[in-house]
Amino acid sequence: MAVEMAVHAYEQGAAAVSSVPPFYYPFPFEAIYEYYQAISDATPLPIIVYSIAATTGVDIGVASIQKLAQIQNVKGIKFTSVNHYEMQRIREKLGEDFIILSGSDEMCLSGLLMGADGLAGSFFNMMPEIFINIYNAVQEGKIEEAREALIIANDIIEIFLRHQYYPSMREALKWMGVDCGRNRRPFRRLSKEETNLLRQELLELKNKKNITDIQCIDTL
Repeated sequence: MAVEMAVHAYEQGAAAVSSVPPFYYPFPFEAIYEYYQAISDATPLPIIVYSIAATTGVDIGVASIQKLAQIQNVKGIKFTSVNHYEMQRIREKLGEDFIILSGSDEMCLSGLLMGADGLAGSFFNMMPEIFINIYNAVQEGKIEEAREALIIANDIIEIFLRHQYYPSMREALKWMGVDCGRNRRPFRRLSKEETNLLRQELLELKNKKNITDIQCIDTL
């Protein structure tokens, strides 16, 4: 299926593909290597290995990604972990041409400081402004400004995490004018009461910290 989807992506004009390693069963590394090799053989697209051990149970560490990088089309990794020591080691071992995307929203500043080229995260959809500001501040060496912005982002993220992660994000996107449709089971849609509580907590935070220019709150 992964190969078929990669071929489809190529035929539709995608610039690259990203794929989590095979999981559920405890596959040996050789099987994981063959998986990415098969995707590489199927299309000329660059491959970004998606490492998110917290949900897959598969840890793509420094030694593993060094081996996977030997596959012709493996050009980078989306590293979703708070272990940014390991991210820095990946940067050191594989050099500047290997793409590293930091995937832990709450740790994006640390990710950038430890060698990430860019950021990719779920909450970026709801408040892209603040993460763009963090990225730009780091590029300009304004680390304290970036840190202060991340504290605000994490205050907002903390509220959403209390209200069913994905369903609450979908509700926020909906009131921002982006209807992402229904939640697939076992996720469910928030009730009216739950949505109102989410909005109330965000408004309380907005007033407490005088938050402005963040769309998911400004549109409440």
